[in-house]
Amino acid sequence: MVREGSDVDVKTYNVAMTACELASQWQRGLMLMKDRAQAEIPWQQRSIVTYGAAIKACRAQWIVALQLLEELKFQRLELNVIVVNGAISICAESEQWQQALVLLEDMELQQLRPTVVSFSSAITAVGTSSLWPVALHLLHRARRVANVVTYNAAITACGKGRRWQIALQLLQDLPSELPSEVTFAAAVSACTEAAEWPHSLKLLELMEDANCSCQVAYNSAISACEKAGLWRMALLLLETLLASGMADSRSR
Repeated sequence: MVREGSDVDVKTYNVAMTACELASQWQRGLMLMKDRAQAEIPWQQRSIVTYGAAIKACRAQWIVALQLLEELKFQRLELNVIVVNGAISICAESEQWQQALVLLEDMELQQLRPTVVSFSSAITAVGTSSLWPVALHLLHRARRVANVVTYNAAITACGKGRRWQIALQLLQDLPSELPSEVTFAAAVSACTEAAEWPHSLKLLELMEDANCSCQVAYNSAISACEKAGLWRMALLLLETLLASGMADSRSR
């Protein structure tokens, strides 16, 4: 807490609030918001940065984050995309897909243009509940700004919904950018969830051809072979994984 009578302005609070954000200390961030010295700063001087940092510091506390967002609107501070994206991301991490979609739609009402981060976070949010049709709809809306991160989120959503064919199609449709390690891991996982071990193995080959290496993808493929009773293939993949140096010490 700041001592009474201290010469503290909104910039000082913004720095402190950002520190709380980086340390995920949302309780301390809220204490700063309610601090007596902060309360004496006119609302007009409380910047969007203050609220943005406080919202990001909330992380899993999605209700608190949304309350801060509403307070920001009430104080008639100019809302921006970065702050809303932070709130959508928190909702995604907390598996609150309904709230994430509400925030995304509200952006247009606020005359804000959703970014690739907005759509990627919203797709991640619906993906946690296996709402793959909604994820595909959002991906279509994001087609002008979508990047590999957006596609990764959509592939993961299709995997959770056991739509491995669509996941593989998205992998092929990935525009301009090469698939990342996360892309292959998500696609292999989608095939593993559907017991499609041949496709899991094929994806490992494609991953090697793309000069990507991903332990998670190998782990998923090994799991697919295990479920199919292909223990020799599972052991072969494990040996390949260990020889490649991808496996961390906990896997040895």
